[in-house]
Amino acid sequence: MVGGMEKIKVLAVIDHLGKGGAERQFINLVNNLSKENFESHVFITERPGERFNELSSDIKTYGLIRSHRRKTLDTLKLLRKTIVDIKPSIIQSWLDYSTFVTALALKTTSLKTKFVASHRTSIEELYNTEVSFGKIKKRLLIWAYKQAYCVTTNSKVLVEQLHSYGITRAGLIYNGLDLVKHAGTSSRGELRKKLGLVDSIFYISFVGALVERKGIRHLVQAIKSLNRHNFKALIIGDGPLRDTVNELTRDDERFSVVGHHPNAIEYIKASNLLVLPSFYEGLPNVIIEAMAVGTPVIATNIYGIPELIEDGINGLLVPVKDSKSITNAIEFIYDNPAIAEIYAEASRKRSQFFSIDRMVKEYEELYSGLS
Repeated sequence: MVGGMEKIKVLAVIDHLGKGGAERQFINLVNNLSKENFESHVFITERPGERFNELSSDIKTYGLIRSHRRKTLDTLKLLRKTIVDIKPSIIQSWLDYSTFVTALALKTTSLKTKFVASHRTSIEELYNTEVSFGKIKKRLLIWAYKQAYCVTTNSKVLVEQLHSYGITRAGLIYNGLDLVKHAGTSSRGELRKKLGLVDSIFYISFVGALVERKGIRHLVQAIKSLNRHNFKALIIGDGPLRDTVNELTRDDERFSVVGHHPNAIEYIKASNLLVLPSFYEGLPNVIIEAMAVGTPVIATNIYGIPELIEDGINGLLVPVKDSKSITNAIEFIYDNPAIAEIYAEASRKRSQFFSIDRMVKEYEELYSGLS
């Protein structure tokens, strides 16, 4: 508390604290808000999720923390009661469902709470290709965003997309990671020994959910087309396409399907290259991690990715759904280790911007300005 001023109460609302990058950013924010100036509360609208226990013990939690599925009417009643009881100065929603129910709940109160929504990925891509009843849900989400005092997002492209929907109070706050923790002290060689990897192999890693939009099929096809020797692709992650990936790579020694790993950053640092061939993204944490540990990146030239990777400067960008371009880019990195190291060093320097401290400071400044 500064100068005798009361702490600013922040109620942060999210669907769950699962394995995703948005959930990780949520935890990074609420755990690191200044305890001197802010009083943090967390409301869960759906289920606790795998990362629920990562919340700081001094943060009070509310909502469906013992549930395993959505119960919208229960959520609305509990959220409204929590808002009325806490009387927060700021409500920060995170993920689309929570944004919608927060907007609804606030409509039933007369409090002067400032509503800040967070937008993490492409409305167009998600609701036009992946979500059932996508057109209806997209309209509901846009309505909810328009109820917010402002909307924060994590890439310039997504700010522009929000503006195109008439959501004019949209602003940019880039992701923040604990870069010291992620970089670690172990060398690539030490990590390879720990993970059972071979020093002489050129390792290509993919880290992410095994879903269509991550482009995993195109990556598998690209790896199979490589005209090089002594390499292996490490596929780290899980999801609906796990069986498909297993079938596509069955009996092929060029692939190792690792599955989900709690410390995937170790595989990234142990690898010669990270490839992320997504169809769309917000601002992928996995690329920032690779940049921080000095692993060169090949990624698709879409949405927020060019705000991290500048083609030919600190990595390579390829067209979406283009396996041949992925193959060519991998072969270029394989054949040019000196250039790969230049990319890695440029990425290390660029990654320093994406710190938790910088992200939290920007949110604190936003909240202080609204309260």
